Amino acid sequence: MNEPDRVAINDENELVLAGVTSLLHQFPDRVQLVAWDGSALADVVLYGVQEEARSHDPILHSLLRSTSATIVAFGWRQEAPQAQLALACGAHGFVSKQLTATELVERIAHLRGTRGPRVPLPAAGGCHPAVGDAGLTPRETDVLRLVASGQTNAEAAATLFISINSVKTYIRSAYRKIGVERRSQAVLWAVQHGVVDSSTRVADELPLEALSGPQRDAWSVSVGAG
Repeated sequence: MNEPDRVAINDENELVLAGVTSLLHQFPDRVQLVAWDGSALADVVLYGVQEEARSHDPILHSLLRSTSATIVAFGWRQEAPQAQLALACGAHGFVSKQLTATELVERIAHLRGTRGPRVPLPAAGGCHPAVGDAGLTPRETDVLRLVASGQTNAEAAATLFISINSVKTYIRSAYRKIGVERRSQAVLWAVQHGVVDSSTRVADELPLEALSGPQRDAWSVSVGAG
């Protein structure tokens, strides 16, 4: 007899969390619920997505790159913006909250059982489709990441071994492509689209309400750690 799948649930909605927990407890021979603690003990993580958010999720991004567990986007609609962004970031599938208990258990087992070999995940800064749609060159992305991380033009030039004038040229072209005019707007765009992580020191200059829930959480954790 196969061992039950160890499943962790990460969802901010307490009603959803309680309801799904109750449903899965009906299948002790197929599912063993484990505490959500970064998925160290989990085979499968049901990761609740904030469906209408349109920003990069740094917590999901980090989780996908730090565990061998099957990470599943868990939401009401697969076509929802954040569900699609989760899949673009590397989530191993989608599970609907509208499934019956039996269907949910079957779906969990299917996703874990059919998951193929680990494939390369999008590089940092390359998950959000809008980054590719903007048409940023690798150098423009590098410069945008550095200035959004708090570096001055001179510091960015030194980091990349290019001239300050080159940095200014890349900044202008990057701003034009992403549709911003000021550095503060560029920083916000970079954080929201995952070009730079919201835990960088420059995020201290951003209003927290401008960040998505996961981005605020990541920023709060980094502040607490510092």
